[in-house]
Amino acid sequence: MDEVLAVGDAAFQKKCLGKMGEVAKEGRTILLVSHNLPYITHVSTRALLISEGRLISDDTSATVIDQYTRIDQHNMSAGELSFDTSERLTNGDLSVPRVEILSENGDPLTSLAGGQHVRLRIHYQCSSPLVSPSFMIAISSSGIEILRLSTLPISGFHLPELRGKGYVDCILKGIPLTGGVYTLGVGVGRPNVEYLILDKEVGTFEVPAFDAYGSGFGVDRRCGVMVASHKWELNQA
Repeated sequence: MDEVLAVGDAAFQKKCLGKMGEVAKEGRTILLVSHNLPYITHVSTRALLISEGRLISDDTSATVIDQYTRIDQHNMSAGELSFDTSERLTNGDLSVPRVEILSENGDPLTSLAGGQHVRLRIHYQCSSPLVSPSFMIAISSSGIEILRLSTLPISGFHLPELRGKGYVDCILKGIPLTGGVYTLGVGVGRPNVEYLILDKEVGTFEVPAFDAYGSGFGVDRRCGVMVASHKWELNQA
């Protein structure tokens, strides 16, 4: 079932998901084996986490997905906020060999701090000219995309025709996330046409709980998934 959903177009996927919902309402059981976290969240309320043939967790989909991303983060080698995508993100003359999370100055990072300024770097290689390119970065939590940043025309940033190899940086002035584990995704394509490369699960990273509002209290996933600069005002009659 997972492979069918992966290769079908949007209309076919919608039809399949609708049928799965109908079958589930009839009281029948559907077993979906997948690494596609958004699909799991969308179609099921219960999930099983299996590793090396052993049942690790049996709980709600949101809880199991959170455990899955934490295990994925734990298995990353020490100091790795750099993801080797050379064997995965290739399409013809275009490839994305590496994606990195760096300091604001472009230095390698071994960990992140809440509210830290960072560079999200997408390395590219193209053996033929890439005309009107668009780069996208997505951040997800428990299988749900919560932030998408891109060089689409709406961003006001224009990329020229690209040749050879290089990288594109997205400079994020303060990570707007509460403490927790998140999934990083990237895409390269042509604006309003198609993605040539798309992977919504390049890797995971962790943001520690931190005092975002100067209150002395750390904010984590119990406070939502995002933080925003704001203030409260009281007006009493």
